[in-house]
Amino acid sequence: MSIPLLIEIQSEVRRLLIAGSELAIEDFRLKKLLLPVKKAGKSIPIFSKVADSLEKVFDSDNNNIAERLLELATIVNAILYTQSRTNMEGDIANIVSAEYNFSTYILSRRLSSLIVALTGKGSSQLRIIKEAYCEGVFQDLRLVNPLIVALDNKFAGIADFAMEIIEKYGQTIVPVLKKSFDFKGGKGHARRIELISRLKGAEEKELYLEAIEKGSIEVKASAARALKDLPECEPILLELSKDNKKDIKVASLFSLAYLDTDAGRERIIEMFLSKERDSVIQLAKVYSLKSVTRILLDEGRKRLEEFLKLKRGFSDFTCLRKNSNNDIKIFVTILACIEGKNDPQIIDFLKECSTYSGHLKKFGFYLGRKGKTLAEQVDYNINIIKDRDA
Repeated sequence: MSIPLLIEIQSEVRRLLIAGSELAIEDFRLKKLLLPVKKAGKSIPIFSKVADSLEKVFDSDNNNIAERLLELATIVNAILYTQSRTNMEGDIANIVSAEYNFSTYILSRRLSSLIVALTGKGSSQLRIIKEAYCEGVFQDLRLVNPLIVALDNKFAGIADFAMEIIEKYGQTIVPVLKKSFDFKGGKGHARRIELISRLKGAEEKELYLEAIEKGSIEVKASAARALKDLPECEPILLELSKDNKKDIKVASLFSLAYLDTDAGRERIIEMFLSKERDSVIQLAKVYSLKSVTRILLDEGRKRLEEFLKLKRGFSDFTCLRKNSNNDIKIFVTILACIEGKNDPQIIDFLKECSTYSGHLKKFGFYLGRKGKTLAEQVDYNINIIKDRDA
């Protein structure tokens, strides 16, 4: 039985009863349903009765149209009632809910402007959101879902600020985040994983592992960072550090650096001394991790010792011994990774290097087309820290 057809007739009859039954005689939306009802009546007798009732409506006059329309409504409602079901197939399960302690106090006009801002772009929309947050407006229940939708905003400023607000809701927001999460989603869904990791940590281990198994690149990278609280997942992170995708590789190195295990340190050093050095460089520049800083400075001191053993200097274009040019490149790369970071370990290393400034002037490298000495680069790093602290 074509139940959707009957539902459509029911909807049109209800509309006409509200608007005025006399409009039904010439109503084109109701008339277009007559032909499909007649066709259905050829195989289902009850539809013939519906078709007859429809025709009576169109043949009525203003005196009896209301009565005919009510008759049509009665027969359609009766069929739908007898064909309806009060049960659903499937297993009974608990409803996933979140325990909010919010009100719904702001005016709809204010609510509407904020929803527009959350789905908009640009600094002007971000300013509206920040002002509303300072006023405490986001304690309104109706703004929770728009905030979660804002995680998918292509304007990073709005998406990142939405993350800050959502995180302050605490663990009660996690079920809602999971409900809207898509393993194959983009940056917005990677942000959901990051939020869940911040709020629940190691408790959501199964979600992170599933995301690594079948997630998109963004989601997989976010899940790899979430494993930083799970030492037992070190083998998975070591394997992910060999992934072809740089984002996943950097994310796994981040977690390995955070765990700070022997195997993790060896893997980071191995990559730094290989052609995959860029992943470690990106890790060092994006994240301030003491374990990575320690690894870089240890490697830097090894190169410094090598330079001090040599009486004569050299440049990266003049190989006076095997792999000598690679030592300069590694040393310069380390200086670039620690540039501008005001860490006591880094400051001590730079001071140590500066004591051998006269010797380091003998070793040169090219930065673009301009030649520089290692001593100049060390002084450059020291001056950046001094200027910032001034």
